[in-house]
Amino acid sequence: MLSVENLSQPPRSSGRLARASSSKLGTTWTRFAAHGGRIVWTLVRVPFLALLVVLEPLVTTICVGAALAGVLTTLVFRLSGVAPQFPFWQVLAGSVGCSLVAALYHRVLRLLSR
Repeated sequence: MLSVENLSQPPRSSGRLARASSSKLGTTWTRFAAHGGRIVWTLVRVPFLALLVVLEPLVTTICVGAALAGVLTTLVFRLSGVAPQFPFWQVLAGSVGCSLVAALYHRVLRLLSR
């Protein structure tokens, strides 16, 4: 029976057609969100990657040079015995830290270049 309450509400569709249209709409929004996220990620990633690529020779030279200088200095002072107060383990740990920074820098470059 028709009444005023029934006319104010939109008709409900039930069954397979209603489920198919709602799932298709959900899939469309999911795809749109995925593409939008990918576009935003690319817009953030590419300039940051360009900056890291430009700075890569400088960062690598400084980190590897500091690591090498630290290890050589540590070995020279340890083997010569001239400076008994030389912080052997601290300088060696700093050298290993510089090597790890260089490795992490290259890992970030590889991750962002995919």
